[in-house]
Amino acid sequence: MAQVLLPALKLPADAEKSNKSKQLLKFLKVGSMFCCRLFLYPQLMIKNTLRYFDYIFYLRFAGLFFLLYYSYIFVVSVSAPTGVYFPFVAKYLNFPVPIRDAILHVSQAALSLIHYPSVLVDDSLRSPDGKYVLAMAWPCLGIGVTSFWLAFVVAHRMPIRQKVKWSLIGVVTIFIVNCTRVVIMMIAMVERWPISEYLGTNAHELFNYLSYAVLLLLVMVYYAKTGSSSKSSQKVLAKSRPTLHQAKGDSAGVFLS
Repeated sequence: MAQVLLPALKLPADAEKSNKSKQLLKFLKVGSMFCCRLFLYPQLMIKNTLRYFDYIFYLRFAGLFFLLYYSYIFVVSVSAPTGVYFPFVAKYLNFPVPIRDAILHVSQAALSLIHYPSVLVDDSLRSPDGKYVLAMAWPCLGIGVTSFWLAFVVAHRMPIRQKVKWSLIGVVTIFIVNCTRVVIMMIAMVERWPISEYLGTNAHELFNYLSYAVLLLLVMVYYAKTGSSSKSSQKVLAKSRPTLHQAKGDSAGVFLS
């Protein structure tokens, strides 16, 4: 049988252009989808993550902490005769002085109760013979830890009475820890206890460690008693979840111390 060879069919120029344009459109579509995923997915991840955190609380907390702590730094810096000096602040607004005096007076009274007499001179406690002196500098007052606690409590959404209650609990606890530190250090000097050699730290750093431990314990007790952590997260989740009506509508449409 004779084999009939048919000539090869060639697509018209318009058809070739149409195929190229389709391939180009497909490439652009895939590229645009990739770019959208590349840029939108991180934003969606961040948005979904923020839904589970009450970032307004953290902003309030940071603002209050810096306000309290740097107010203390400002008062101390302008109340000293050296450098910039504001007599009005030094006389009427120098709140670290009564805090320091209260710590020293309470510590002196506690020492007297356990038969360790001491003499209060300005910003220091001294043994009766003047041989041992425990001076209290500004970083030793615990203002940083106290500022942290007050900012932490006030930043939460709760009744004023609860804020005052928890603020007082934290402030009094930190104050007692500070007085206890002063009493122990005074006894250690008189009895010559080598605390620094045994613990490998000085009194100031030791108080910092104790203060941070007490602060962490206070935060744990606060959340255990109030349940603010779970309540806050529930409020945030409630805001992010659509209601039944909305769901139907969407389905129908669219030193230191």
